[in-house]
Amino acid sequence: MNNSNNKYKILLVGDYSGVHYEIAEELKKRNYKVDLLSSGDGYKGFKSNLYLKEINPFLMNIPFAGKIYKGILDYSGLKGIILFLFNIRLINNLKNYDVVQIINPIALEEFGSIANYLFLKKLIKNNKNFYLCAMGSDYTFVRYCLDDKLEYSALKSYKFSELGGLTFNYLRDKAHALRYVYGFFYSQLNSYALKNAKKIIPGASDFSLAYSENNKITEIIPLPVNLKNFSAPSKTKYPVKIFLGIQVGKEYIKGHPFFIEAINMLINNYPNEKFNLQVARSLAFPDYVNVFKDCDIFLDQCLGHGIGVNAALGLAAGKVVFSGTNPKFCDLDKEVTINAHPDVKLIYEQLLNLIDDLSFIDFIKEASYDYAIRNNSVDKVVDKYINIWFE
Repeated sequence: MNNSNNKYKILLVGDYSGVHYEIAEELKKRNYKVDLLSSGDGYKGFKSNLYLKEINPFLMNIPFAGKIYKGILDYSGLKGIILFLFNIRLINNLKNYDVVQIINPIALEEFGSIANYLFLKKLIKNNKNFYLCAMGSDYTFVRYCLDDKLEYSALKSYKFSELGGLTFNYLRDKAHALRYVYGFFYSQLNSYALKNAKKIIPGASDFSLAYSENNKITEIIPLPVNLKNFSAPSKTKYPVKIFLGIQVGKEYIKGHPFFIEAINMLINNYPNEKFNLQVARSLAFPDYVNVFKDCDIFLDQCLGHGIGVNAALGLAAGKVVFSGTNPKFCDLDKEVTINAHPDVKLIYEQLLNLIDDLSFIDFIKEASYDYAIRNNSVDKVVDKYINIWFE
């Protein structure tokens, strides 16, 4: 450990499936002074050492009043402004960091657009170097998807009858992402973050594509996986174990109905003793990792074009990962993952070919694990961040 590192102060703001948490933990091992301000990425529950004080007015406990409160305060942005003011002492103390990195222009989801803008102004004024990660939905990424730059994407899922088409349910499910383009002040927030960022660091090829015309963009830094979550692949035996982890509310973003329909075809047309299925729904992160440990085939998503956190976890655990890893966009050998398209028949045939050839499953498992060791282990990922921050 290099004791000279303790002169550097680093602030990480927000989280995306534990990316900042893992980076912070690795930096601490290297004796950097690190603070992480995060809500834990919702139900996933990632820890941080700095938290916003929550507002919990008595109105929230009154029937119907809570919904009115959410509708008026939350979606208008007033809740974010109140929350910003409620935490102004903490925010004013976030100063004199050598590096500040936000996970997304919407650095803290609870703040909304206006309060995030005020928050970023404070951070940029009071600190040295400001970096932006391109991860998750933001104005640039959502606009890129809506402009049909990609053959398919989660934001244009209404094109697929399997996902219900252009319905009220589509609009409801996509409202959270669509507000980054059509909501009040999100475009201005995005422009401000991009203007002031020293570098923009994409975490996967989806985001790199969306930001490709910005000259501040760096190479893709793969998403980090803690070394404790790596496990060498085991030999495959019948029944082949298939795992699908569903995030409730994101089924259509990930394209899970395509997987479910393909599995139903397997159940109806193939001997059940050759495979079994396990489905998990919205588990906290430690529970989630434990649940898929014994699987052979890991169904991630089929509407994306890169290795996300979920896929990286599957690779590190030595699984056959179905994900949107088109070699046109990713530096991946075809044997590392199964490039999943939003096509039920194709997914069915891909599953069928795997179940009929256990040696092929084992081959891909080994390739997956080796790829993750080289690219996704948190120590190698943090090396790349440090090279950008302190170049």
